[in-house]
Amino acid sequence: MDTLDRFELSIESLMAENQHFEYNINDDFFDAVEAGDIHKGSLKITIATQKMAQNVDLHIVIDGTVGIPCDRCLDEMEQPVHVDTHTTVTIGDDIDSDDITVSPDARTVNIAWNVYEYIALAVPTVHTHPDGECNAEMMAKIREHTIDENTERT
Repeated sequence: MDTLDRFELSIESLMAENQHFEYNINDDFFDAVEAGDIHKGSLKITIATQKMAQNVDLHIVIDGTVGIPCDRCLDEMEQPVHVDTHTTVTIGDDIDSDDITVSPDARTVNIAWNVYEYIALAVPTVHTHPDGECNAEMMAKIREHTIDENTERT
């Protein structure tokens, strides 16, 4: 089964009953998505569905870590990720930017891209190792080429 096909949800079964899904994703998921700066990770995803009249509420919880480059030394670092959010799968032609909208004749909805976006948005804008954990050689190079504003210029 393709890595992203696991995130293909049957509209008919979503509308029939409340469900619970669990996924464990790793580097293969990020390779398959082919987007952004995140190429590695180990995360657990839990999705609970709540059926409604013409839509389905998805409660999505994501926990784990992703591998991203440190903004300071460029070495890879592990960034913890936690997401706890709700989104709605709406069946119809009205497009609401907050919802996942599918046409009335659709049989499935693939939420892999949505999962990736939730993970990417959970990564802080600035991501650096804790002080003292950056690559020592790179930090020495940075200090070598940094101008100390307190020294007198001639």
